[in-house]
Amino acid sequence: MLLKDKNVITNFIYLCILQISNYVIPFLIDPYLIRTLTIENYGKISFGLVFIMYLVMIIEYGFNLSATREISIYQNNNKKISEIFFSVISAKFILMIFTILILFLILYVFKLAKFSQEKKMFIYYTPMLLGYTFFPVWLFQGMEKMKYITYYNIGIKLFSCLCIFLIVKRDVQYEIVALIRGLSFLIMGLLSFFISIKKFRIKFSFYSISFYKVIKRLNQGKYIFFSTVVVSFYRMVPAIYVGIKFSYVEAGYYILADKLIRTGCNLLEPIKQAIYPYFSKNLMNNRDNVIEEAKYIIKIFALLIAIGSIIIWFLIPTIIKIFTGNINLETQKLLRIFLFIPLFTSIAGVLGTQLMLNLNLQKEFFFILVFSGILSIILLIAFSFLFSINGVAITVTFIEFLVMVLMYVVLKKKEFL
Repeated sequence: MLLKDKNVITNFIYLCILQISNYVIPFLIDPYLIRTLTIENYGKISFGLVFIMYLVMIIEYGFNLSATREISIYQNNNKKISEIFFSVISAKFILMIFTILILFLILYVFKLAKFSQEKKMFIYYTPMLLGYTFFPVWLFQGMEKMKYITYYNIGIKLFSCLCIFLIVKRDVQYEIVALIRGLSFLIMGLLSFFISIKKFRIKFSFYSISFYKVIKRLNQGKYIFFSTVVVSFYRMVPAIYVGIKFSYVEAGYYILADKLIRTGCNLLEPIKQAIYPYFSKNLMNNRDNVIEEAKYIIKIFALLIAIGSIIIWFLIPTIIKIFTGNINLETQKLLRIFLFIPLFTSIAGVLGTQLMLNLNLQKEFFFILVFSGILSIILLIAFSFLFSINGVAITVTFIEFLVMVLMYVVLKKKEFL
């Protein structure tokens, strides 16, 4: 049973601690940044971070799911774990070089306006790409040792916060925020890389980094990667679109609202991350019981988020005032449009990641995301023209709802639900 699995419970506890830190730290740092840098410069560093995280998504290539699943299966096979480890790191390193090339072309060849104007800021963010390359969260998750990830994340975020509080005192120092964040993630990635080698007795072999193994690794994760890319069409691209199309002030307010609601989306993430290895190991052998457990989890998610959404609806003015120092009506409106996204994404996360991927429905999963991603681009352009920045928020909310419904329909049609 899921609730009797000690590793699931332990990982859940540590992931809860991690998520609490993800709530507390933004509440400490974001209000300070908005007040110190102004909302315009906050919009600049937020836009820069969103774009860099898009490049990080390419580097991650869905390994947080595909590699996690494989490692959870071979937990007791040190040779296989070592092979997976270095082949994934090698694949990520190649992808990192590709993302740096993309950034170079944007900044120095195509010289896109919003990017070339803030060239130094984007360069300061680039150490983050190397940090994520060597950060093996998939290893710790697959080995069900999430306490280490919790320690690294909280430690590096507190270090980053401390540096920002001590160094950043004026609005012209917004680029320094990018440098602090970039170097912090680089330190976290390298530390976790070397510690994981020692902790799990990882042994290097040239076979693990051979061309054949790296290509095979990339091929295995292609469906998840392309699914992640199309998901970004309606989760990350809208924020980048806002940063390019609208002013940095508007971008600052939009990204703040988006960050707040994504924090809400991550509220139940510890449960999803903790149970993924369990579902990977048990779904094929004990399908009926595991699917019943998934249905139970969905009911709990729906109840908790519905209650939370009602409470937050009334607290929105207070939340916005804490972050911005004033009751900004535009941000309030955006946050109210976004309010039901955590409900949609949490249910879709169980239906898609936990069930469809583990039931070998990768193609159907991919098709849903491709369709939704393409539709989101069309609606994004149309709705932003009709309703300005609110149209972007409406598009994102509708697409998240559509993804949830389509996943349910597929599982129902396949008679898994």
